[in-house]
Amino acid sequence: MQDSTDIRGLIALVTGATNGIGREVARALHKEGARVVAAGISTDEVDAVVEDLNAGPTGGDDAVGVVADLASADGWKSLLAEVRDQLGALSVFVHSASPPRGEEQTVFDVTEDEWDAMVNTNLRSGFFLAREIARDMISAQLPGRMVFVTSQHRHSPRNLPHYSAAKAGQVMLVKELARAVGAHGIRVNG
Repeated sequence: MQDSTDIRGLIALVTGATNGIGREVARALHKEGARVVAAGISTDEVDAVVEDLNAGPTGGDDAVGVVADLASADGWKSLLAEVRDQLGALSVFVHSASPPRGEEQTVFDVTEDEWDAMVNTNLRSGFFLAREIARDMISAQLPGRMVFVTSQHRHSPRNLPHYSAAKAGQVMLVKELARAVGAHGIRVNG
C-alpha cells in the first residue's frame, strides 16, 4: 500500500495551471513526483507551463498540457475526454481555474456573461469534473485526492457577487463530494 503522502508516479490534473495558485500547485506536485496535467485556456500559456515543469529539477517529459475553456458548457467534457484518452484514470484533481475578475464587476455592473463564466468555471465544471473523476477513481480502486481552491470571500463579501457566490458554492460542493466519495478512499478538501 502506498504512503498517503507519497504522490510519485500519480497522475494529477490541475485546472487553472497557467498562472497564480494553479501554476504553483502544478509546480509543487511535479516536484514531488506526480505526473502533472496542466490545464488552461490558452495554448501558449499551457505550453509554457509544461515546458517549465519538464525543464525543472525532476526533468523529463512527464508533464503534459490540455487546453480547455471551463466557462463553456462542454469545456469540462473535452478536458476530461482528452485526459482520459492520453493518461487514463487520475489520482489527484486540483480545481484552481477561475476567470479573471475586475473590480468593476460589482452587483450593479457584473454582466450575465461574466456571471455565467464565473459560475460555470468554478461550480459547474468543477462539479462535473470531480464527479466523473471520482467515478474513474472508484472503478479503478484508486485512493484519490481532490482539492478545490476556494477563497476567503466564500464567507465575506468582496463587492464581486459572482466570485463570492461561486466560491461559497464551492464550499458546499466540497462537503457534498466528500460525503459521497469518502467511503471509497477519496479525500475532498477546499
